[in-house]
Amino acid sequence: MLKNILSNGYLPKELPQPFSSNSFGDAIHNDYQNLPNLFSRGGHVTSTAIHNSSRPGLLRRKLGIPNPVNMFRLAEQITENWKAIESHVTASKLSLTTPQATGSLRALDRKHSLSKLPELMAEVRSKSRYVLNADISRFYHSIYTHSIPWAFHTKDTAKADRSAALFGNTIDKLVRDAQDQQTMGIPIGPDSSLVIAESILTCIDKKLCSSGISNGLRYIDDYQLGFQSIGDAENAITLLQELLSEFELALNPLKTEIIELPSSFECLAISELRALEFRSTAGGQRSDILNYFNKSFQASKDYPKEPVLKFAVSRMASVDILEENHDLFESYIIQAAITQPSCLSYVINNLIKYKRIGRSLNIDRLNEVLNKIISSEASLGHGNEVANALWGAIVLSVPISNESATKVTKLTDPICATLLTDAKNKNLISDQPDWTIYENYMSKTGLKGEMWLFVYESLRRGWFSSIETQNPLTQNECFRFLKDKNVYFYDDSLSNTVDVAMPTGWSLYPGSVSG
Repeated sequence: MLKNILSNGYLPKELPQPFSSNSFGDAIHNDYQNLPNLFSRGGHVTSTAIHNSSRPGLLRRKLGIPNPVNMFRLAEQITENWKAIESHVTASKLSLTTPQATGSLRALDRKHSLSKLPELMAEVRSKSRYVLNADISRFYHSIYTHSIPWAFHTKDTAKADRSAALFGNTIDKLVRDAQDQQTMGIPIGPDSSLVIAESILTCIDKKLCSSGISNGLRYIDDYQLGFQSIGDAENAITLLQELLSEFELALNPLKTEIIELPSSFECLAISELRALEFRSTAGGQRSDILNYFNKSFQASKDYPKEPVLKFAVSRMASVDILEENHDLFESYIIQAAITQPSCLSYVINNLIKYKRIGRSLNIDRLNEVLNKIISSEASLGHGNEVANALWGAIVLSVPISNESATKVTKLTDPICATLLTDAKNKNLISDQPDWTIYENYMSKTGLKGEMWLFVYESLRRGWFSSIETQNPLTQNECFRFLKDKNVYFYDDSLSNTVDVAMPTGWSLYPGSVSG
């Protein structure tokens, strides 16, 4: 289980494909008995790497990547206490996202995927006249780390005993150590955070059920509870807020509402797009492409808070576009990227598909578009869009302008920095920007700061040299171990072999559901 968490449950799933922690999990597993002492003993306070990602609509989320030493300690603590943790989180009768150590997609999969929501929501609604949709305000960012032991051991017990005898106290400390001792928030992305989030909300779920509110479900921090009267639904809002306040949490008033049934449970535009079919004749398919994207672009305007374009472009990976229609198709998906850069990863995925079968892509157009996206999104601090554009440029061999590269260097984002430096080494940047900003990270401090992943990869590969007398990787016994075991978090060779990834998880994607 420890190996799986470090291999498949460490890095956020939203990162571009070449980022992986598989070799980290393998190294820990293979040499667990001979790990340097620092992995388990002594203080190790670091900063979590932050990668800014998009959410449905105009919202953003900050993904977190803890330092590997801290991640190991936290994963080990979860593994050692898994029986108690599992017993606690499985007690929720409402949660659809109870972590399960099945290891099929992530180390800890959610009990139900988004694809199961339609039938589960239908069951709740079949016994209701009203549905309460409730969302917790900035849930992951609002979690008070000292509330972690409250969830596992009760608030009174945890306040009376703050020692390591309670494993919840240890998890609390390890989370704080991984984020420069901050007590507010946990990183979004690692499976360890799913465990913590579910542990806290399981307490809320149990109290709701004990109060007679059992017809409902919860997906991460989104509740859908069914009632026979609007009065009961209103009372549930009051109760839910009271229960959340015990853990220093609060409802999001903008996303909490009572809906009278019947009501749609999915964005109608996405349902309509899913139902459209594509013919296999050149003329018929061309008309279908025009119709499909015409509806997609209009729907994205009509439903700005829904991920319409993400769905529309993602779905096209499973459609085989005829060569006669390729240029038209490429024009439309690139237009989608310009209109909504958050769907760029799906655009790149489609372009990879046709590059691999020998189609000629419009490199001049991609050059212009990708550089515009890199430049504009970097100015806004939108790291995930920049990262996907850089990854697309690397895979599709698109040159990156000096202007775009310079703007990327100003981002404090290890994912973007790693991709940009790889692009430099693949000769995709002709006029070199000033790399001084990156060079200044190459120190012991940099290895424990927000840019740790970039510093590690740069020093390990020789992309940059240390600004100190000694190489920080040799001074820190844990990172020296990782380097000696050839652990990497970025695969610079994947750009030559990566293939199209077929879309998953789009059977239902209501705007009210995060995840």
